[in-house]
Amino acid sequence: MTRAGARVDTRGGRTRTTTTVALDFGRITLDGDLVLYLFGTPGQQRFLPAWRDLAKGALGALALVDTRDPAASFDALGNLEDLDLSFAVAVNAFPGSPVHSEDDLRVALDLLPSTPLVGCDARHARSSVLALIALVRHLVHAATESS
Repeated sequence: MTRAGARVDTRGGRTRTTTTVALDFGRITLDGDLVLYLFGTPGQQRFLPAWRDLAKGALGALALVDTRDPAASFDALGNLEDLDLSFAVAVNAFPGSPVHSEDDLRVALDLLPSTPLVGCDARHARSSVLALIALVRHLVHAATESS
């Protein structure tokens, strides 16, 4: 849809009629007083200015990885590391997507052993909430470990 996206938004082919949404926002209550404010932006480098703004005050991030093209996640994961932001990785499962072992994904994505890696189907609320809970657990563990 744009020149900036032409080299990275290749899966849609010439039939693509929409463009990438630059920013999304949501709010979810996990349990009583535990409320998460969710801000989403694509992982491509052209969105790095938005990433910098969203990272201010953020406790952590959940990176969504598509197993059909794991290399497309490298920019997003690199951004999180550059911003020194704690994160978890949710592997989005689409019908017909390749299935990789956790070890293979960790190697392919160059993840630290402590980085949570969870399966997720982002089309389903319950699955997405479980991925967010994995992130929150990781953040709580990291906070109590450093105390």
